[in-house]
Amino acid sequence: MLNFLSPKIKEKIFSHDFKNILEIRARENRKIVVTYYDKGILKKELDYVIGKNDIENIILKLSNYSYASIENNLKMGFISSSEGERIGVSGECVVKDGKIVSIKNFSSLCIRFPNVIEGCSKIFFETNVIDCPKIV
Repeated sequence: MLNFLSPKIKEKIFSHDFKNILEIRARENRKIVVTYYDKGILKKELDYVIGKNDIENIILKLSNYSYASIENNLKMGFISSSEGERIGVSGECVVKDGKIVSIKNFSSLCIRFPNVIEGCSKIFFETNVIDCPKIV
């Protein structure tokens, strides 16, 4: 996982013993923030300030070095990696006739991971769904 990140960024992330990473936020000129689950949802700020070049290189790797190949997804504000992570992208929108035609000057990324958290919907279903059997 995270093959689109530079070795230096991956080293910073994996130097911590995160049990279950939910999200990684990378904002230009700010430290990377990792949200993870360990008996509750926790956040950890890493000792790495993400730069504009870091963000651009990540997007280039995700696009296999072709922005055109991910243009439609970029217009919707996200890219999916080949390994299942979903990366939210923000930057300057280029608008024509009221529609987004592209995004430039990327400024932040939000990497989200597919996760299963057992029992997270238990209370909802037991209190909101009629004729729902008790979930054990």
